[in-house]
Order: sequence, then C-alpha cells, then structure tokens
Amino acid sequence: MPNAEPFDELTPSQLVFLILDIDMTVGSSVPIGLHAAKMLQRAQCRTIVLNGGDPEYILTAVRTDEFDGTKIIPDQENDPPPWT
Repeated sequence: MPNAEPFDELTPSQLVFLILDIDMTVGSSVPIGLHAAKMLQRAQCRTIVLNGGDPEYILTAVRTDEFDGTKIIPDQENDPPPWT
C-alpha cells in the first residue's frame, strides 16, 4: 500500500480500531483481518506483522528480533519478556 502509515508497535485494541477505520474506506485493504485482530485482542499475545514473502524475513525476525514490520504488544503488558 503506497500511502500506508508504518507503526513500530500497536496494542491489539489499537489494531482493531485501525482495521475498522480502514475497512470503512472503499477499495481499502489491510495486512491483517479483523477476525485475526480480534483474536489477538482476546488472547493478549505478543505478535509481529511482517512481509512473509521471503522466508528469510521470517527466519531473521525469529533469530534476531530485527524486522521491518509492527510488534503487537498486549494492552495490559507493562514489562514485556524478550521475543525469544
């Protein structure tokens, strides 16, 4: 999406709000569906959203915690444990 605004971190609640806001725009697309975002909101689990087009991107993210994408951080989390 050429006009997409990047986010380093979002809570699941913020993600749901963004998806609902984007979904109201004609011809829009979102990188994660509303159902998946609601599941993250309910589960409050840490997640990353990244381009999975190349498996190396995923491996690098898992191994080094370095990636171009967004961390979904639980709403209630104060001191998050490391990703690995």
